[in-house]
Amino acid sequence: MKLFEKPFSKVFKQENCSANILVDNVIRFLLAMYGAPISEISIGNYRYLTIAKSTRLNTPVEFPSLPPTAAAAQPHLYHVYYQLQTWLGNELNPEQWGWVINNNLLEPIMTLLPPALGVLLNTFFFVIARKVVAQTVSVEKLNCNAP
Repeated sequence: MKLFEKPFSKVFKQENCSANILVDNVIRFLLAMYGAPISEISIGNYRYLTIAKSTRLNTPVEFPSLPPTAAAAQPHLYHVYYQLQTWLGNELNPEQWGWVINNNLLEPIMTLLPPALGVLLNTFFFVIARKVVAQTVSVEKLNCNAP
């Protein structure tokens, strides 16, 4: 695959690569993998544009085919870099590369953000609750009007 011949994919083999250089280069790699234009530098922006394009065309958004969020991509990139460096015989501190020690076990950090904002979840809850209340009131009105 020619994608792996791009210079920004070679960063994984560099020993002692800084986290910023790794993320910048691999984000460009991910953007190329998902078919973003060369001028695009933000995975979040490209993700947004992809969703906007689908909704504009009235096609369902295929979430599995979207690029990851930056908050999910960064820890994953760290895991890949750490694993490749381990295979190359270079010892790194796993806690600096996307892992956390929990009960004496290494666990991957999956994302830098919580799964959903509480405000968003509360909004969904209140919208659904409002619909349920409205339906209940409608049913009660029908029962009151019954002969």
